[in-house]
Amino acid sequence: MLIFKGHRSPVRELTFSPDGTALASIAGRGYAISLWEVSSGEGRAYLSNRTRQSVNGIAFLPDGSTIISCSRWSTMTRWDLSTSLPQPEQKYGAPSGYYDRLVVSSD
Repeated sequence: MLIFKGHRSPVRELTFSPDGTALASIAGRGYAISLWEVSSGEGRAYLSNRTRQSVNGIAFLPDGSTIISCSRWSTMTRWDLSTSLPQPEQKYGAPSGYYDRLVVSSD
């Protein structure tokens, strides 16, 4: 059994990459996404949410090279894992909306 060490606050969300080699997590207030190597438990990347909005949900796209995150106020962000940088934020839904979870279809 591996123990992933790095979060100082309770983990709120976890998701595995489509190929099962990476694990993404959100902890505490959710201002960042941590990316882990499943085989070793080592940290792979730290995706900082510069907007300081709490990330509520995360999901890998089917190709495994991109993560989508959702936040309050209908904000969704695409993260390019080759650079660990967010792409421009996109707004979906009503301005007063609140996203709590995120699921991406395999197609």
